[in-house]
Amino acid sequence: MQCSTSVALLCGGAMSGASAMFTDYELERQFVDSQCKVVITDETHIDKVLLAIQRCPEVQTIICVRQPRSTRVLPKGVVPWDDVVGSAVTAIPKYNYSADDMALLPYSSGTTGSPKGVILTHKNFSTMLSIIDRHFNDYIVGKLGDSDWDYHDENVLLMLPFYHIYGFGLMNQTLINGSTGIIFAKFEPITFFNAIQTYR
Repeated sequence: MQCSTSVALLCGGAMSGASAMFTDYELERQFVDSQCKVVITDETHIDKVLLAIQRCPEVQTIICVRQPRSTRVLPKGVVPWDDVVGSAVTAIPKYNYSADDMALLPYSSGTTGSPKGVILTHKNFSTMLSIIDRHFNDYIVGKLGDSDWDYHDENVLLMLPFYHIYGFGLMNQTLINGSTGIIFAKFEPITFFNAIQTYR
């Protein structure tokens, strides 16, 4: 996820994450509203994505992350993720982006109507990460342990969905800090408590 997001941003694109729990109708609505051109999904959700894009003329490419040892034949036109990352790097034109260009387009939860895309620029997102980092270092770290403790060496439990801006921000903050992120497919109490025991 982070790899594909970074590449999209470096090439002048923007990323809009979607919930794995969305129906094909909800995906279609977000694809149309965001005018997305590329969809990156996994094999578990490919059928739902294929239904959604039938009414999304802007979508040009679907990339699918395969399950380990999968023997499923992907539908025609779907590009396997391994082909993308295994292909030769070609010259990519340098994109002269502005800090005010859109970087992310997370969608609201839709509690007051249909979900709406919330434009975040490169400046918005990097400022948010800087504020979180500064606050954590200035006001929290000193209260968590002795002065020799380095939280950069710690494991971070990442259980919030990455399509949500808070979960996406925590994932990026973990990467920036050089910490190890432990990713949960979904929150389950037993798995969560076992992870605390294993990775503390």
